[in-house]
Amino acid sequence: SVSRIGGRAQKKVIRKLSDKLKSIIIRYHEVEKYIAFGSEVNQETLETIELGKRIYQIFNQTVSELFTYEQEVAILALVISKKILSWDVEQMHELRQQLVLYVKENPQRLKEIIEVEYTDNTESQIDDYISGFISLPTTLKPKIKEAATEAEKETIIDVLKGNPQDAIIGNLKK
Repeated sequence: SVSRIGGRAQKKVIRKLSDKLKSIIIRYHEVEKYIAFGSEVNQETLETIELGKRIYQIFNQTVSELFTYEQEVAILALVISKKILSWDVEQMHELRQQLVLYVKENPQRLKEIIEVEYTDNTESQIDDYISGFISLPTTLKPKIKEAATEAEKETIIDVLKGNPQDAIIGNLKK
């Protein structure tokens, strides 16, 4: 089948990173289902929700946007490292554009990392490359997040449950 051949045709680093991404996305969709039933949201679950939102936003691209193999690896590595949680969802597109440009202008180190045989150290080397991008003074800085009030937390939970009217009415009563 095409999927069996496609998986074998991928380089090991992409396969490993995409497997981790699949796990994150599966977890995100599981959490969405539980929230729909009115389950409580703990910190880990909230992180999963926020990560899922950012994943969908960062991978949202036009038909004409094509990425090189190195750019794909960099985007995947940024996502699975959970470093994107520092930025707001609205910043994902600009962050991705900057990362793609960074990889285009600095491809050699990343190529050296991913072209050799995959080892346990490969992902940490890619992570170091991503950290180098993040630490640049020209890289988009995360928006400063203000602590959410109890009313805002309740609103978020109600919206995730699919009851935006309940969230609005609940806030008006307070």
